[in-house]
Formats: sequence, C-alpha cells, structure tokens
Amino acid sequence: MAGTWTITGEYMKVSDTATVVVLHGTANELTIEPAYGTITSGATLSYTATAQDTAGNTWSVTAETTFDCGDTLGTWTGNVYTANMAGTWVITGEYHGVSGTAVVVVLHGTATALIIEPALGAITSGAILSYTATAQDTAGNTWDVTAKTAFSCNDTQKTWTSNVYTAGMAGTWTITGEYSGVSDTATIIVLPELPANIAIGTITDQIYRQPFSLTIRTLNRQGSLLPYFGTLTLSDLTGNITTHVVEIKNGKWTGTISINKSMLNDRITCEIAGKRYSDNSSNSFNVLIANASNETISDVGVVIEIPANSVDDDYCLEINHEPSGWEINNANHQAGTASVLSDTLCKITITNAFNEELIFQPSIPLSLIYQPEQLGNIDSTTLQICRLQNGQWIPVPGGKVYPNNRMVTAFIDNPGTFILRGVAFGNKPSDVIVYPNPCKGTEIIFRHTDNCTIEIYDMAGDLLKKVHVQGAEYRWDTRDDYGKLLDSGAYIYVIIMEKENRCGKVVIIR
Repeated sequence: MAGTWTITGEYMKVSDTATVVVLHGTANELTIEPAYGTITSGATLSYTATAQDTAGNTWSVTAETTFDCGDTLGTWTGNVYTANMAGTWVITGEYHGVSGTAVVVVLHGTATALIIEPALGAITSGAILSYTATAQDTAGNTWDVTAKTAFSCNDTQKTWTSNVYTAGMAGTWTITGEYSGVSDTATIIVLPELPANIAIGTITDQIYRQPFSLTIRTLNRQGSLLPYFGTLTLSDLTGNITTHVVEIKNGKWTGTISINKSMLNDRITCEIAGKRYSDNSSNSFNVLIANASNETISDVGVVIEIPANSVDDDYCLEINHEPSGWEINNANHQAGTASVLSDTLCKITITNAFNEELIFQPSIPLSLIYQPEQLGNIDSTTLQICRLQNGQWIPVPGGKVYPNNRMVTAFIDNPGTFILRGVAFGNKPSDVIVYPNPCKGTEIIFRHTDNCTIEIYDMAGDLLKKVHVQGAEYRWDTRDDYGKLLDSGAYIYVIIMEKENRCGKVVIIR
C-alpha cells in the first residue's frame, strides 16, 4: 500500500527500525464523481477525479484531469460544468491515458417564452382546430406544455375543449396561450359557414351564346336561406359557360350567364371553396342554336357553316371526335390505315329539342382540317372528305382541297360520320400483293389496291370477274361475276391503275 511505513529488525532481543515511503503506482483506473447528477440548464456542477493503481491505491487527480461532455453547448471551467442543452449526457474525464465517465441529466430551465401553433389558421364557422404550446428557456431548450397552457380567444361565440378551438363568429381573431407567466398569440381566420345546399332557379331551354337570367341561393341544413358572402363557381356539361365565377352576397346572386355550345339535357352545378354541390344541380335544359341565325361552328379541326334557315327548327349540333363501332372498323380496314387520316374522324349529329334528327336544306359546307404530320405518305392533293356508309368510306362529291389552309371542304345535306382519305405517293400495280398463291381455300387477298380495277380471266382469255376497288385491300371469294365458285386451275389477274397495268397468274386448288 502506498504510504510511509516503519521497518523493524530484531536480533538476540535487540532491535532497530527504519522508515520506508511507498508511492502509488501508475494509474490504471479513473473514477469521476458524482457518478450520476441532475441539474437544470444554466446551473453548475463540480466534478472530482480519483486515480487508482493495480494495488488499489487511490489519489486525487482532479486538477490534472481533462473533462468533457456530450452537451456541446455546455461549458467547463476546470472541473466545473455549466449545463446548457436539456438531455441526458455523458461526462468524460481523462488522466494520463486512462478515463472515467459519469452521467448527468440536464433539465430545461424556467420558461422564458411560449410558442403557440399553428401561428396562422383558417377554418369555417363551426369547425375545430387543435393548438399546441411549446415552452422555451434562455438556453433554447423546448418542451411541450400544451396540457398545462390556458388558451383563450376574442371570438365571443367560440368554445374551447382543452386545446381544441371551435370557431364561432366569422372574422379574424387572436388566440392567446399562457403558461407559467409567459404567453404567446396566434391568428385565426374564421370563414362563414359553407352552405349545406344550393338552390338554382328553374332554367328553360336556351339559345346558345345568348345571355339569360339566373338566381342562386345558399341554404343551411334546415333549408333556410344562409346569409353567405363569398365567391361561387358555375360549370355545366358543355364546359363552355361564361360568367362562371360570381359573388354571393347575403346568400343570394342574381345575374346573367350564357352557354357557348349547344347540347341537349345540359345542367349547371356550383362549387364553393372547393366543395362541389353535385346533388344540387339545376334542372335539365336544352341549349339550342337558333335556325334563323347564320352560324360558323368550329370544333377541333371541324368547321361547319350553317346559313340561316338551313334547318327547319332550332337545333343542337354535336361533334364527336371519338366515334366507334363495327362500321368504322370495317371501313378503316377496307381503306387501309395508310390512306385515312384517323385524327380527322368525326361524327356530326343535329337534332331538335325532342332529340329528333334533322337535315340541312340546302346542303352546307363542311371543312375538315388536317396537320402535315398526319399525312405520312399520302398526297395531300388527293384528299377527300368521305362519309361512312354501309361499312365503307364513300367520297362526298364535289370536295375541294385547300393545301395552303390544310383544309378539305365538301357540301353535305345530312349529318353523319366523316373522315379524310387520300392516295399514297407512288401507288402502282407493282405494289399490290396477291396471296395466298396457290389458293387452297375460297379467298384470295389483293393488298395495296387503292383506287384500281381488278379483272380475272381464265386461260382461254374469257373475262370472269371485274371489280373496282377503292379500299387498301380486296378479298376475292374466288367466284365469278355470276357468283359461281371457280374450279381448280390457273387464272390470269389484271390490275389496272391510272398510268400502269399489271398481269399475273394465280392458281386455285380445290
């Protein structure tokens, strides 16, 4: 043991003494005290350091020890720690290569500030909003004090349930929170209660583009007038309503609107502050075009000019750019995708208020507009407006191409389904593919046959079949012009086009 000790020697009843001083060995352990401490932020705590050697000798090394702490904002003056950040931290001491640790719990200090959140809120009357309160000390430590904070508001019709505010009067109000002598404020905007229902006045059939009067009222849950103030958005099924944003004052708006597209069974719906009143739409009504007016109707690549009195009654004209059905599929198959401009496909319908179909008297000009990228290999000078008839695209007579305007115009007397069709550059008989050859069935296909005549002869030179083909493909049922199925054998086909003919042989095997 380290210390000053007496050495005693004895011989034949005689003795003597000596003094020895035992020094401690090299330190192999360090003890930091207090091993566990609790202080508040800003307070101080003194630490001691004791070294120990392998023999268990101990000695104070506080002055020679270097102290540190996980509280990165805390400070040290020798062995004295001044706490800052709240939390549980490890105190570390180091002396001559050995170290020791202790634990300190730093509690937040006295609250010097209070933070109320949300700092700014907006709700409707009758709605609720929860608030939180966070205290802060001088060191910047924060902790939740929501449950201990007293909340209040200058909204005289409000109610509080702990930290939950139920809005009363519409207006801009101040929320106040108070905790342990400190306080903070927030701002709340209370909007008027949203209407439970919307009442739209009765609407009769209207003429498109002509203004008409409309009254809208806002109602509460009991169906009585709600004196709402704010904006209201109008919409309809055509998507072409004007004056679509109106100002409701004291629960009512009366004004004029117009609808710029014809439609049967249109309806108007309203929206307020993101709430759509789909269940409170208007009655169904028709938006018609006056037959006594001159009209030019344009709709995505379609232009129709309708002179006054071309239709017997006020009418609804609708253009469908995505019609479908087996007839269209069959017509496109017959024509070939290389010869029709599918993006110009449209179906035009014209009806009266009773949904009865009408016609044009006299015929009127229809124009279909195309884009250069839609042409592909099609010669624009050959473009024709074609009408869908019995599963085929039939050219409308008298059409005219206006290349500079990228437009084709023709006169029509009946509505229907229309498309632009043309002839590809370089279309010649040598492009035609004939298969199967030989044919063991009852069908031979001629492909790439746009605008040509096909003739079938027997080996004696007698004409058996003649057909003019407008589509991109012709399927021959191996019968002659009288419907008789041809016998097995070899036959000559002739493909006749405007500037060139082609002959070939096809074999039928029964």
